[in-house]
Amino acid sequence: LSAGSRLAYCFFRLPLSSLDFTFRPARQVIWVDTLGQTLSSQASLISAVKSLDLLLGFTVGKASDNTRTRWGRRKPFIAVAFPLALLAFFLFVNAPSVGLGLARAKPRPPPCTHLVLNTSSPAGCPALKDCLERAMQQGEIDRFDFTSPSRVASLQSGGWQLSFWFALLYATYLACAYTCSQIPYDALGMELTDSYDERSSLFGLKTLFQFVGYAATPLLNIGLSALLADDLVALYSMLALAVGSLAVLAWASLLWNVVERPPPPEDHTILPVPIVPSARRVLANKPYLVYLLMKMPLSLVSLMPSNLAALWVKHNMALEAWNSMYNAVLMFALVGAMASIGVLVRSAQQYGKAAVLQAVLLVSGLLYLAVSFVPG
Repeated sequence: LSAGSRLAYCFFRLPLSSLDFTFRPARQVIWVDTLGQTLSSQASLISAVKSLDLLLGFTVGKASDNTRTRWGRRKPFIAVAFPLALLAFFLFVNAPSVGLGLARAKPRPPPCTHLVLNTSSPAGCPALKDCLERAMQQGEIDRFDFTSPSRVASLQSGGWQLSFWFALLYATYLACAYTCSQIPYDALGMELTDSYDERSSLFGLKTLFQFVGYAATPLLNIGLSALLADDLVALYSMLALAVGSLAVLAWASLLWNVVERPPPPEDHTILPVPIVPSARRVLANKPYLVYLLMKMPLSLVSLMPSNLAALWVKHNMALEAWNSMYNAVLMFALVGAMASIGVLVRSAQQYGKAAVLQAVLLVSGLLYLAVSFVPG
């Protein structure tokens, strides 16, 4: 496997990570805070879309295995699906700007804003304080420790059109970026070489690019916050443009530089196994069942912190500059994860993969329970 092919294959993993870390907080910044979608509505739509996407995954995997073209059986899926994912990603993040019937009426400016720039003068701060107190007495704004239900309802006024566009763009992005692109992409890496050592090296490099992509997004977000801290919609629009441009480059490099190996010749003496006997064989495979029992809760535990972090920082910590704090936390977490790769690899070589995995799961589970349920 040439160095160019290795680099082109692993480089594609970088924008996949960057897209993910841009897409997730955009659900809060763009759709909840800007367009007024309720969290309950969004959560219901995400659950429904992911449930359907789970079924689509089996179909895509089977279709990719059976595809035969001059370009291979994995790359055609990536070539077609990934541009559609980028289109859905751009529309999702830029929903208030591109229209689609989603833009809300521009609210009138809050009271007392004309006094904010005058606080440098001796009389500026008392005047601003008096103005804010009158506005609270008259009901124009809420007290600092109270939010009226009517104001919450007015901010969360998205109708069925908002839910329709969210579900359509979210489902398109999820299906095209992950199911129809990443499943063939992961299978492509397994088939590029038969050497165990070369494959381990390839996927180690791929993991490095994955974490670099995760780290690059909050780092770029923090940099843009210095310029656009007061306009998160514009910030995420710029972030989407940068990440999307990188994704196009990686997509073109993968298709141009990576050549698929021909699949093994089909043995026509082996008859296809119907789905019911196939399922019974899987259920009879005890090591695989143990793996599934480990994998399913691990997937939930690994997904929940990154998905709930934005909500925690914004609503529980009640920070005004929550976006900067959220991305700073992600940076610290990712630096720690990247620094642990070498330690985990050496530990696995010395103590065995199973023992290291058990230790990691135990420590991660205890930390997760402590963070989730210990008060404060």
